[in-house]
Amino acid sequence: RTAAEVFGGEVPCRSYTFLFHVLEGAGGGLEHRDSCVCGFPPFAFRPKRSYQRQLSLISHEYFHTWNVKRIRPAELGPFDYGAENYTRLLWVSEGFTSYYDGLILRRAGLTSVPVFLDGLARMIRTLGETPGHAVDSVEQSSFDAWIKLYRPHENLRNMTVSYYLKGALVALLIDLTIRDATDGAKSLDDVLRALWAGYRARPERGFTESELMEALAGAAGRSLEPEIGAWVKGTGPLPFEETLARVGLALVPSDGSGPSRPWLGIVPGEGGKVKEVLDGSPARAAGLNAGDELIALDGFRLGDLSERLAEKQAADRVVFTVCRRGRLREIPVVLGGDPGFDRALRPREGAGEREERLFTGWLGEPLSAAKESAGPPPKEPAPRPI
Repeated sequence: RTAAEVFGGEVPCRSYTFLFHVLEGAGGGLEHRDSCVCGFPPFAFRPKRSYQRQLSLISHEYFHTWNVKRIRPAELGPFDYGAENYTRLLWVSEGFTSYYDGLILRRAGLTSVPVFLDGLARMIRTLGETPGHAVDSVEQSSFDAWIKLYRPHENLRNMTVSYYLKGALVALLIDLTIRDATDGAKSLDDVLRALWAGYRARPERGFTESELMEALAGAAGRSLEPEIGAWVKGTGPLPFEETLARVGLALVPSDGSGPSRPWLGIVPGEGGKVKEVLDGSPARAAGLNAGDELIALDGFRLGDLSERLAEKQAADRVVFTVCRRGRLREIPVVLGGDPGFDRALRPREGAGEREERLFTGWLGEPLSAAKESAGPPPKEPAPRPI
């Protein structure tokens, strides 16, 4: 019901079937016109935060009933199944859906305000841990989906950005920008309703970029071309602090470790091997490579890398003993400081009545709800950089 309300309450299929594959190693989902397939590990439904993560996948695939299977870029159907189908608008098709999968759960009362905000903070963190966001625009990432996102390798994080991830964060910024511009009268919902009306008028074809821009301008009361040019077509930093402040929120450090917390800049893999090395990191500067097996740190056999690094501070010089293609070597590394990726969303000091009102219109509860803890975070689906 909550998903349908975004589109005026209309459900475009007579029935909908969820097909769940519950088995070890399963994950992800695939939408169809009136059904979806979702994969879950057998023990992914406890504790509560883990269960809520699985709900977000269900919410995501169901939202595709409207956004993708019907509202779609003009290039995505009717399909030529004998060739690739290129579009620069997957940041709308998948990105908007990735924003709404959590927002739908919040509106339906299936997750709390703190859990929703924690999810946004984790997405902002993940974008910061992706050097490729400063290299590849989310528009170009959409176009290159066939040759990049679904062909992962050790340097992918350095050369591109996920249109799911950055598209969701662009959706957040657009939503809050429209709410601010209209004093809460309109939102991203109105953009989707306009696109839905366009689909209902001509279901045989999808929307064009110009029609998307018209829908955005119609909701905001002005052209959003400057924002789309910067956020979608550009590679500069996204204005999270400025935009979130409009609803009374601030990005603050998520823990008290401060700038002395050490930073190496690798993604650990299995068997002590380095899976990825981030551009601009101390590890990259020192010459650590993907595939290196980390054997020892400062002459002592390496156990848990995170625990050993926690004993150090920023600017400490450490020496890794690594095995690279069968040969042992020692590589000195000067650890960096906290890169500022771990942040939480909390009420901003001095937030006024207007910010309070916009926040309540957005998430359905007063700004004070953002002070509460979201509880233990769910297990990360993949190793994080350390």
